[in-house]
Amino acid sequence: MKTVSSIALPGTLDPGFGEDGIVNLPFPDVPGFHVTDVLALPDKKVMVCLLREGNSNEYLMCRLHENGDFDESFAQGLGFAEITFRPGCAIHYFLAFKSLDESGWLMSARYYSDSQAGRVLVRQRLDGQLDANFGEGGIRYIPQSEYLVDTKRSATALSAPSVQEESAHFNASSPIIRQMDGKIILVDFVFSEVDVTKSVVIRLNADASLDKSFNEKGFVLVEPTGISYDTIEAMGVAVQNDGKVLISGRYTRGELGNENAFITRYGADGKIDETFNAGEPVSIAERSSLGSISVCESDGRIVAVGSWGNLDHGLIVVLNPNGSNNLDFNNGQPLVTDLAVHGHTWSKQSTGTDGAITVYGFGGANFGQNLTSVTARYRADGSLDQTFNGKGFNLYSGTGESQYLRGVSIMPDERIVIGGAAPEAGGGTGWVLRYLA
Repeated sequence: MKTVSSIALPGTLDPGFGEDGIVNLPFPDVPGFHVTDVLALPDKKVMVCLLREGNSNEYLMCRLHENGDFDESFAQGLGFAEITFRPGCAIHYFLAFKSLDESGWLMSARYYSDSQAGRVLVRQRLDGQLDANFGEGGIRYIPQSEYLVDTKRSATALSAPSVQEESAHFNASSPIIRQMDGKIILVDFVFSEVDVTKSVVIRLNADASLDKSFNEKGFVLVEPTGISYDTIEAMGVAVQNDGKVLISGRYTRGELGNENAFITRYGADGKIDETFNAGEPVSIAERSSLGSISVCESDGRIVAVGSWGNLDHGLIVVLNPNGSNNLDFNNGQPLVTDLAVHGHTWSKQSTGTDGAITVYGFGGANFGQNLTSVTARYRADGSLDQTFNGKGFNLYSGTGESQYLRGVSIMPDERIVIGGAAPEAGGGTGWVLRYLA
C-alpha cells in the first residue's frame, strides 16, 4: 500500500495513486486503452470504462483499487467485464457513467444503426454483471420513434463523429441524471427537417419506460420563447431537489450561424417554469456555448460551464435560483477564462460547500490537437483559488500528442479522479489521474 510522506497542496497529483498520481493504460491483457469515463465508488475504488480496441460497439469495464492498482478480482476474476451492443449498432458518443447507489451504476450513450437512432442505457451491478431486470438483459434501447414521430431525417444520414467532435461534446452529448425517486432524465437531439437540429428532454421511470406524467408524453421539445434561433441544442441537464429540470446549451441564428449559450428551466411536470427568468431562457453573449450545468446543494446557485469564442476561452456562468445573475460571482457577469496556450473550454464542474467551483476541460481546443487536460478552482466570488496547486489551476499534457479528457468523478473525500486518452495512428495510450482535495 502506497503512503504519502508529506502534505501536498490541493490540486496536485496524489502520490498515493499509481505512479506519482497517474495510472497509465493499457492494462495487461485488457484489449483497450481509450478511457471514455471514470467513476469513483463509495469504497474509494475507481471504475474505468474503455472502448474495446478495434470495435465501436464493445466496451470494457475495469476497476482500480484506491491506490490505483488494477483489481484482478473484478468480474469474477477476469479483471474486466464486457458490454456488447446489438450487431450493427454503433455508439455515436462514448458510453458514460451515472452513479446509482450501492447496487451499481447506470451508463448512457447515443447509438445509431442502418434503421434507427436513439439513446441506450446500460445498468450494471457492482460485480460487473448486467442487471437482468433492466431492459433487455441490462440494456435498454430507446429509439427516437418512441419519443418523436415527426422526424424526417433517417438514422442512415447520421455518421460517426470525429475524435474532435467527441471531445467537443464531452459529457454534453449524452447527459443523464437520476432523480432521488429513481426516475431518469436525459436529453437527445433530433432532425425535425433536413439539417435542422432540435433537442428533446426525456423523463423515464426507474424501469426506463417513458414517464407520461412529464408533459403528458414523457418528453418535451426544447422550443423556448423569447429568443430567435434557427437551430437549438440542449447539451447539459440538471435536476433540482424539487424535480425542476435545468437545461443548458447553445442556439444558432443568422447567416453566419453564430452560437449563443442559453439556460432554461422546466417544472417537474415538463412545462416551462414561469418562475425562472419570467419563463424565458437566459441568453448569454454571442459565440458562446454551455455544455454542462449543475445546482449547488448548499445554496441552490446554478452553475453552467462551456466555451466562449472559437473554443479558445472557457466560460463560467452563475445564476441565482430564479435565473437572475448571481452578483457575488464575478460581479454578476459571465466569467471568461484563459488558462492554456491555444485556448481551452470547460466540460464539467463540481461545487464545494464553501461555494468554490472546480472546473474541468481541455486546452488547445480550437485547434483540435496538442490538447491538454485543464483543471481549475474558483472561489465563490469568481477569483482563482491560489491554494489549488499554488496558482489556481493544473495542466496535464502527458506523453502523447493530445490528451483527450473524457471523464471526471469526485471521491467521497473530495479527491478528484480524471480519465482520458491519447489516441494515435495504430494505437495510443490512456490515463487515469487523481488530484488531492
